[in-house]
Amino acid sequence: MGRERAEIFFRCPACSRRLAADPPAAGSLAECPNCRSSLQIPHQSTVLNPALLRRLQALCLAVAAGAVLFALGWALARSDSDPAVPVTANFGSAVQPHTETSTPVDSERAPSSSPSPPSASAPPLVAEEIQRELAEARRTAETARLRYEDLANWILVNLRGRLLLRERHLPRLRFAAVADDYSVHPDLADFLAVNPRERELLDDLLKYGRASILSIQQQVLIATQPAPNEVSIYIPPFEKAGAELREDLYSGFRTVLGPARFERLLAVSEEELARAYDFFGSAARTIQFHLIPGESPRDSPHLLIRDAWTIPKSESRRVTEVTEEAARKIPARYAPFAAWLPHTLVPYVEH
Repeated sequence: MGRERAEIFFRCPACSRRLAADPPAAGSLAECPNCRSSLQIPHQSTVLNPALLRRLQALCLAVAAGAVLFALGWALARSDSDPAVPVTANFGSAVQPHTETSTPVDSERAPSSSPSPPSASAPPLVAEEIQRELAEARRTAETARLRYEDLANWILVNLRGRLLLRERHLPRLRFAAVADDYSVHPDLADFLAVNPRERELLDDLLKYGRASILSIQQQVLIATQPAPNEVSIYIPPFEKAGAELREDLYSGFRTVLGPARFERLLAVSEEELARAYDFFGSAARTIQFHLIPGESPRDSPHLLIRDAWTIPKSESRRVTEVTEEAARKIPARYAPFAAWLPHTLVPYVEH
């Protein structure tokens, strides 16, 4: 006879192991297969039917998890860490030990000389035990519901409307690290799925980093004025101070984003981040401002701005990047250097 036919469910009073027995064995003496203690089989169940308990958990988990996590919820609901162990009643003969896979004895196999139950009345159903089982099932279901809800929300936030991306493809992605005002770039914030509080903290870090870089540059720069309408500003490398600042920023990013998203930030934006922060002092820079008069008295003068970087790529290799632009006003990004401009160029600073 299979375990599924056991109808009386109870616990051993000595070891609290969940046990099961066939109804014909009610009231008889038996031996606990777990601790070998003698016990009396009750006339009715004093704990919930494990199959019913599993179905209750499965129903709660299925409702909480929804269609997205149905398979996972079903697998968890079907697991049973405390199965009912069949026991065999002793009808006057020597008590035989039984393992957890023992099969309950049918009434047809019981000797005809079996003693009558010691008590004519069946023991009452233990309400406290039933309530404990129900409370345990509710706690399990609620814990799983909260976990599944968090996971489902993460999936909706991170995967809705997006293609799945393998880790090996991350280095090929490129996102701008900062916006023009040195707040976190919206595309990067969306990729990292930052919440409003995280975005606020990142903005503070990025703006602090920019202010620190400018402060260091203004302490080390050298300004020369070859002509009344021309100035050259040279910013030498400052590797040590720049490395310390980078470490401070990275530590802050890691704290705000956590290790996983911090690694993703570096994978998709580290090069852009270094460029936004002037290569953290590893490159030399020369900025030249030259006011060029118009070709005729009617023509307004214009500015020629030459910005040159010497960027180390290895111990034996340097790369020079030069940009030149003509403008009527000095762009706002050069405003931090206005104090070193000659008075003839100050009116051309864009505010």
